[in-house]
Amino acid sequence: MRIFVYGTLRSGEAYAGEMHGLRYLGDAWTQPIYSLVDCGAWPAMVEDGTTAIYGELYEADAAQVEVLDRFEGVPHLYLQIQVALADGSTAVGYVMPANRVVGKAVIPGGDWVRRE
Repeated sequence: MRIFVYGTLRSGEAYAGEMHGLRYLGDAWTQPIYSLVDCGAWPAMVEDGTTAIYGELYEADAAQVEVLDRFEGVPHLYLQIQVALADGSTAVGYVMPANRVVGKAVIPGGDWVRRE
């Protein structure tokens, strides 16, 4: 299955090592239906926004996704969903419930690495 990552799991970021063993498929954008929120040391993607989020796609098997679920704190911190990508396909991804990011700054460009 494909997995979409947009923050600290991306290449060159703090937790990119967690992606070891997964096959990189390329960069991707989501449909413009999310928000990206700055939580300090990491971002959170939230449903029901108007921004396309930039990230990376990887190929992962069920066991690898289960490891990432634990890393992401599913279901207590993040939720695993099917993320709608710009090309019309979907990939597994992680969102944070909107009530957990109240008052946090939105990253308007949708790119955690290039946030300003």
